Amino acid sequence: MEEDFLNWEIPEEKEEDVHICEKDDCSHKGFACRLPGDYNEETKTFKEDQVEYLCAKHAEEAGYCMGCGEFIAGTGMEFRNNGYCDNCWDEIRSSEADYDEEDFYSDFDD
Repeated sequence: MEEDFLNWEIPEEKEEDVHICEKDDCSHKGFACRLPGDYNEETKTFKEDQVEYLCAKHAEEAGYCMGCGEFIAGTGMEFRNNGYCDNCWDEIRSSEADYDEEDFYSDFDD
């Protein structure tokens, strides 16, 4: 069965899904930033990930990818990809390649 994309609606965010940046004096909408849990040699398991909700500005300052929220500080990606991990950066670049100059100017033709 083919989905009707013209009638597709973006689901509304529920109040419990909306998070505000956890940095002091910031009221911007935040997204989940994950710091992987450490490996416990004794139990041979990983501890739970630490999650904090930050806006894009504070996420970048803290070393998280501004796209997916994964911790990338110290990997070099934060400098070569403008604050994005390799996966998000590749996604951004590939979506830019889909939009060419003809698409831009065709919007203004009458």
